[in-house]
Amino acid sequence: DRGCTLGAPVGCAHLGRLLVRDTGVTRDITRGASLLTKACSGNDPLGCAELGALHLAGDGVPHDTARAFELLSRACTEQVTVGCTGLA
Repeated sequence: DRGCTLGAPVGCAHLGRLLVRDTGVTRDITRGASLLTKACSGNDPLGCAELGALHLAGDGVPHDTARAFELLSRACTEQVTVGCTGLA
């Protein structure tokens, strides 16, 4: 949480991912999606990939295939595997 608070997009991405995946912390999809949005806005490709997956599933954010494709493509361009597999 501190990394994100201090302005590191990668910190926002990692905490957001933990929150949406219920990995070691209580799942909080709303907060997780917000942190992933912040990470992606800060050009963190993992944040974009995870947020794209949420939009594709409509999990905690509106189902939006076009937005999902945009975010996953952005992540894949940066060679984030999650982004590329989400496009398949």
